[in-house]
Amino acid sequence: MSVAENKAVFLSYASQDAETAKRICESLRQAGVEVWFDQSEPLDPLGTHGLVGGDAWDAKIRGQIKSCALFVPVISAATQARREGYFRIEWKLAAQRSHAFADGTPFLLPVVIDDTRDAEALVPEEFRAVQWTRLPGGEASATFCARVKALLESGTGVPPVRTATDPDQGQDAHATTNRRAPRRWLVPALIGLAASATLVLWHPWRHMETAASPLPPASSAALSPARALAAKARALFERLDATRDDYALAEDWLKQAAAKDPNDAEVCAATAQLLALYNLRGFDVSDARREAARAAAQRAARLDPSSFEARFAQLMLLSDADPAAREPKERGLRELHGERPHDQRVLRTLAEMLDRNDRLDEAIPLQNESAALPGGDPLALYNQAWGCWFAGRAEAAEAALQASLAQRPFSSSLLARAYFALLLHGDLEGARRAIEQVPPAALAEDRGAVTAFLVYFWRREPEAALASLARVPRDWFDDSFYRGPKAELSGDVLASAGRADAAAVEWRAALKLVEAQVETNSNRAALLRHRAYLLAALDEPEKAAEALRAWEQITGATYTARSPMSRALVEVYLKLGRRREVIEQLRLILASPNWLAAHMTLDRLKLEPTWDPLRAEPEFAKLLAPYPAPGAAPKK
Repeated sequence: MSVAENKAVFLSYASQDAETAKRICESLRQAGVEVWFDQSEPLDPLGTHGLVGGDAWDAKIRGQIKSCALFVPVISAATQARREGYFRIEWKLAAQRSHAFADGTPFLLPVVIDDTRDAEALVPEEFRAVQWTRLPGGEASATFCARVKALLESGTGVPPVRTATDPDQGQDAHATTNRRAPRRWLVPALIGLAASATLVLWHPWRHMETAASPLPPASSAALSPARALAAKARALFERLDATRDDYALAEDWLKQAAAKDPNDAEVCAATAQLLALYNLRGFDVSDARREAARAAAQRAARLDPSSFEARFAQLMLLSDADPAAREPKERGLRELHGERPHDQRVLRTLAEMLDRNDRLDEAIPLQNESAALPGGDPLALYNQAWGCWFAGRAEAAEAALQASLAQRPFSSSLLARAYFALLLHGDLEGARRAIEQVPPAALAEDRGAVTAFLVYFWRREPEAALASLARVPRDWFDDSFYRGPKAELSGDVLASAGRADAAAVEWRAALKLVEAQVETNSNRAALLRHRAYLLAALDEPEKAAEALRAWEQITGATYTARSPMSRALVEVYLKLGRRREVIEQLRLILASPNWLAAHMTLDRLKLEPTWDPLRAEPEFAKLLAPYPAPGAAPKK
């Protein structure tokens, strides 16, 4: 039976994953998909499927693999642990069959049900040549089921590329095609590095996610092979909730596109935009990536100066903080808006530039304009929420966030809801509920892990807080909310739980990481702040004071009633035992016009364990006594 005649999905899994695979099977069947999954008979001798052993069983399996329309291998820690099993025969049979298909024909659809990493998975090489789907715990969403149905119905060819008005695919929706594994030595080395340093956020919570932009007017069927790959990459990296793995796959596709046609301006422009987002999301903020983004944008403009995407890529890389760049950037974005008035990326970028230059009231109408377009724009409203937050407009910030969530929740908006619940309302239960709605893949990124850590830290649930940090496999967080060693946060939560020795171990590990970076980057003020904090936490006050003086000399910091310390620096003073100074600085922060920008509210002081050493101080009690309504700044 040919693929065109058959519409069945073959689900291949190890016996340890039977229950999880069954959940996937049931979800697909409920969606009307035929799934070959049989648990009605005894286990085979190798302990894989619930099917009859022997020659008849083997022939049945081989026949189904030969005739199924889609082959879905379930990849997990269980398959990693088993070097031998009948599922491995199934995987090899499916991999061999994949060579019989024309390029672009969907057949292999690997699914990962836990934290198994793609690069480490023990799978046939053919599996690596296609996009993988992550379904934590086998929870197959309606989006995933719909995509399987679309693949089955398409029969041949790459599934249609999503447009800006399509429903958000979510983390489990990936375009899957069957193609040979790319020969990486053919890929030009110049592509793959990230955006200008000026894209590191001025307002630290902005632009965590991107939303899909309109595709070029030509249909995907009319695109060249290089542009078809670029369109597929753009559809992946521009969607809401795109993950680090999504970016990596999109980058691979763009490299393949560049190998096919190195002189295509649209491919170069898409590459520059992706690399800018790498930096913006904190996935890679290296100088090399920033330079590569600039080079790709320049190359795109040289190849086709009239290209809309090339011009947009160059404007993305102009700094909002550079006075010389502001006027040409605004003029260029307004020109692009005139050409494509419904391009939401341009509207958002222009609004962000205005907001960052204290023109929030001009930015808000542009964000509302984008949000009113067909399909909405939850990201524009999310950005508006943070613009209002930093302007001290708490009620407007919450209203914009609620409007964003109403259009379509995504990882960043759910994390923001948790953060607002903590700082504006002291709502520990509401913050927990918000975190539990965030996709697991987002909680494994720096922003998600740190926000979840805060929620459980405030709730005084140390094990849950530590588990939140453990989801990230890296030792160093590089998000604008927190840039520093993960072990510093681990030490904080252990200390608050009364586990002083364990906290010291974590803080020393963190200090080692900081010292290694200071050696090669001695002028980074943030590193000296971390060094001072960790030395103070480790009860080395003289060394901590020395690091603090170095920080003050580099930054030229002065503290007045108009310009109080940052919250992070106040925490250093607290570790040094300078409580009276800390309380006075907290009073200044709370009374300052930009109190929200300091991420410091009375709810924070009341609930966060960080401030426990002050709770016996009478002056601190006075500070908390006139407790205002949630979200209201204290009166001066």
